[in-house]
Amino acid sequence: STEKKWEEKHYTASAEAILRIDASEENMRVVLVPSADSNIHITYFENDTETCRIEETADGTLSVQRQSSMESTNGSVEAADLSLGGELTLTTSNGSITAKKLNLSGGCTLSTTNAGITCENVEAEGAFSAQTKNGPVDIKTCKSGGTVTVKTENAAVSLEDIEAADAVRAST
Repeated sequence: STEKKWEEKHYTASAEAILRIDASEENMRVVLVPSADSNIHITYFENDTETCRIEETADGTLSVQRQSSMESTNGSVEAADLSLGGELTLTTSNGSITAKKLNLSGGCTLSTTNAGITCENVEAEGAFSAQTKNGPVDIKTCKSGGTVTVKTENAAVSLEDIEAADAVRAST
């Protein structure tokens, strides 16, 4: 058999020390959900050609990067039911982004290409940005302590129930 053998691995970080999560994933789905305790739990899988690097930095960033011999980045990213004491950045290529029920003390940045972005019930004390190309952007019930910026090309933008302390900018 030429099938790759995957090994399940786990990483735990204290949520008190983390102000920002930076997850970079190639060709796999990323799902962020609340944990039952005050820690951040990461379950990931590795094999001979695909590994994961996890680091906690002094500035409070938890960095999760999957490294692969594959050249494309096609994984979808989902974040739901989270309260974070910092900013949230979700980035992928050729994969959709879904963000629901988020409460952030920092900003929120959602970025993809060739796929859509769906966002519902997000409250960010900082700026909110959702950008894609060739995919629709659908934002419902979003509150920002800064500017709300929504941008796509060759697709629709839909905004409903948006509050911004500064400005709302949408373009397609």
